[in-house]
Order: sequence, then C-alpha cells, then structure tokens
Amino acid sequence: MKTKLGALLVATFLSSCTTVDRNAAATLGTAGENATQALSSQAAQASETLGDLNQWWGIHDELVCINAPNADARVACIKGASAPAPDPSVTQIIDLLAKHKQAIDTLNQAYAAFVDLAHYNAGQAATAALNTAFANVNSFTGAVSALPGATAIAPISTTVEKATAGALSIIADNEENAQILAANTDLETANDALYKGLQTESTAMTSLLVTLQAEREALYQSGFDAEIISPTDVLTPVFSEAYPGIHLQAAPAANRDVIAAAAKNVISIENQITNTAVSKSYTDALATLQAVSAQHKKLAAAQPLNLDQIEGDISSLQTNMAQVSSASTAKK
Repeated sequence: MKTKLGALLVATFLSSCTTVDRNAAATLGTAGENATQALSSQAAQASETLGDLNQWWGIHDELVCINAPNADARVACIKGASAPAPDPSVTQIIDLLAKHKQAIDTLNQAYAAFVDLAHYNAGQAATAALNTAFANVNSFTGAVSALPGATAIAPISTTVEKATAGALSIIADNEENAQILAANTDLETANDALYKGLQTESTAMTSLLVTLQAEREALYQSGFDAEIISPTDVLTPVFSEAYPGIHLQAAPAANRDVIAAAAKNVISIENQITNTAVSKSYTDALATLQAVSAQHKKLAAAQPLNLDQIEGDISSLQTNMAQVSSASTAKK
C-alpha cells in the first residue's frame, strides 16, 4: 500500500515539474539578440535623419527676403526675420526616438541574459536585465502615448521574479526551468509592447518625413533664388552615375530656369526614395518583432522553433537601412 502511494506521489510530482528545451531557449535568445541589434541600428538611423533638423529648419524664412519688392521692404523683412524656434513635433519625435533606441538596447541586453539563463543559473542577472528593459519599454510607450491622436499603451510588468514563488528550493533544476519560461513570457511581452509603440511611431515619422521633404525643397528653392547654390551641383552626381567621368559645364543664363527645375525634380525624387525606404524599414522592424514573438510562443508551447522568418526580416531590414544610408549620402 505504502509502495503504491509513494509511486503515486512521485508520479504526481514529476508531472508537475517544469520542463523547457534549454538549447532551443538559447538559440531563440541569440536570434533575439541579432534582431534587437538590427532594430537598434534602425532606431539610430531614424534618429540621425532628424537629429540635426532644427539647425536648418526654417532657414528659408530669412532667404525669402530677396523677393521683397524694394529696398525698404527688404530691410523690414530682414529685421523681422528671426532664427526659427525648434519645431515641437520634431523635438517630440527626436526625444521619442532616443527612448525607442534605449528600450531596444536594454532589451538586447535582456536577450543576452536570457541566453545565459538557458545555459546556467543566471536568474538574478536575467531578472535585473528584464526589469531594466521593461522600465525603458514603458518609458518609450509612455512617450508614444503622448503623441497627438495616439492610443494609450498600458505599462507592462515582469513575471520572472514570481516564477519560483512557493517552489521547493531543493529542486533547483525545476526552479531554473520556471525562470526560463517566465523570462520567455516577459520577452514576448516586451516585444509586443514595442510593436504597439513602433506602429504609432511609424505613423508619426511618415507624416513628419512628408513635411521634411517640403521643407528641404523650400530650402533648395530659396537658396537657388538667392543665387547661393547652383543646380549643376545637384545634377552632377546624377550624370556621374549615368555617365562616369562626365563633366557638366556652367549653365547658360537662358537655360537657368529649366536646369533649376530639373535639379528640383532630382531633390524631390531623392526625398521620395528616402521616405519610402524609411517607411519600409519600419515595416520590416515591426515584422521582426512579430516574428520573434511568434517563436517565444512556440518555446512556451514546447514546439520546434523556426528562426528563418526572423533571419529573413532582419535581412530585409538591413537592406532598407542601406538604401536610406545611400540616399542620405547622395544628399550630402
């Protein structure tokens, strides 16, 4: 009788043990590290796009004084011109991007800790890394929620510290497995929160890029009208790409307006290429977060992982980032 009861107790205990494929967890953690590294680069590039914006935003407001009808009007225009105040929407998004990158970077560190947790008892370090990441994710989503017209995103909280509450301390392996699964859930939660924040940021960024395009074109036009830039400078890289080694001559006065229009068209196309690539980089960043979350679900359900989608999304993201970088270089 006692033997049967003892066997039943052992069977019951074993069935309650927490199990996890640690090799799969480590592999997913590494994939998460790679994904967040790419996402961090994307955030840095987006920030660089806007980082020095307020240094030239609105400069054309002074240059338009050349269009004053007479000398007195020109003097009055110049006196009335002033350095543009930082655009609130630009300042807000620059701050948002900084919080975005910080959240991604600390999530990257949490993934590194998750890999360690899968290999050995690193619960304390993983807990600390996740707490830091969650705090920064909440800072980011809080800033996103403050954008005009944005839907509030609820703060997130970790579960890894509660994973082993009440567990038998003598069963260390079972406790570690519970921590791994709790950390896995936390990482999925962080990914999902970032996804929501990035969706809203993407919409705001796309809108700002359209405004930025108009501002760049206005700056070009005012510089051309003031005769401080030459349309030939804009057209030279285009001809050099099509016909390497070709040299453009100074434009005859009679053709000045036509050449200026062609240069303005080049600037417009370059801006459109940049805007499209930036928008696509956000789409790929969102897809990457979604793909990583899907694998966290599989790990929790003890299903085989498939990291091909994550790798494909990272590759696509990096390709679009290269296009943005190329377009930005062409403008310099």
